[in-house]
Amino acid sequence: MMQLFSTYIKVQKLFAVNRRKVLVFVSKKTYPRRLRAIRIANAVNKVEGVPVTESAHRLSAQWARGEITGKAMRKALLEKHRRASHE
Repeated sequence: MMQLFSTYIKVQKLFAVNRRKVLVFVSKKTYPRRLRAIRIANAVNKVEGVPVTESAHRLSAQWARGEITGKAMRKALLEKHRRASHE
């Protein structure tokens, strides 16, 4: 329990900008790896000339913090792009 609490305090300081206190169940190793994966994906999109939308940034941040799963993130992005293509 103490380990979880100390991790929560560190995460709370990390996300003080959000002003939300969300208990995050992402390990110390997983979070930096997820951030790196997001940076690489954004860089690849930039090289390809594909702009990364604000909603994609928001979903990626939620995934990195462990608020949503990768599957939920993909589903939300695909749904958004399907709606945009039908308009």
